[in-house]
Amino acid sequence: MPLTLRTVLKPLAVALSLTLTPLLSPIASATEVTVYSGVLPPFANGEDADTPGLAIEMVTEIVNRAGLELNLTYLPWARALKTTVSEPNSFVVPPVRTPMREADYYWAVELVPSNQLFVTVGDAVNSYEEAAALEKVAVLRGSIMEKILISKGMTNLHPVATTVQAVKLVKAGRADAWYGLDVETYGVLTAAGFQKSDFTIGASVLASEHWIASNHSFDADVVAALAKAREEMVADGTFKAIYDRYVR
Repeated sequence: MPLTLRTVLKPLAVALSLTLTPLLSPIASATEVTVYSGVLPPFANGEDADTPGLAIEMVTEIVNRAGLELNLTYLPWARALKTTVSEPNSFVVPPVRTPMREADYYWAVELVPSNQLFVTVGDAVNSYEEAAALEKVAVLRGSIMEKILISKGMTNLHPVATTVQAVKLVKAGRADAWYGLDVETYGVLTAAGFQKSDFTIGASVLASEHWIASNHSFDADVVAALAKAREEMVADGTFKAIYDRYVR
């Protein structure tokens, strides 16, 4: 199903169970929010990029509105995920929420939904079965997308370090398809020097959601403040304005 603004702007509900009380940090007066991310255009474009990226711009606005200070650190994506698992009161942006990851984090604030799909040149690939019949499918190494394809029994994967590398391989004919996200397609193709018209975008094969996820030891007041700020951004149109700048 294609992404709609109704889906993007659906209300956010953040529930803090009383059973989590023993895990909460006592720093209710915290003023700094530690966030880890990787270079994942257009979600997080890196320190030297002209624009911060969809998720980073949203998180920066959310943290500012909550009256807090953002401490953002870029790491290789797999390390960013692992660091948040082990570091109390830290957050990672913007992991896809899946059953495989559910127990690893506290899912604090939903950012945006997305659809997973295959990008090719030539005929569209609209299913995992069609992709499994290809010779080589490029996918971001260590990503949840790679794990999903492995779980589907696919043995024709070509893991790559960046999504830009993936689309360059597809364009050069060195990979048959790239498995990625509709939200990132425009930004990645632009970063690689291509146009969307150079490629064939397949149908959605899996709906997903990107979140601000935290370590299980977290400050409940901080999480509540972030959730409230996100709701305010949706209500006043700031959320849509940021989204529209990156997703075309």
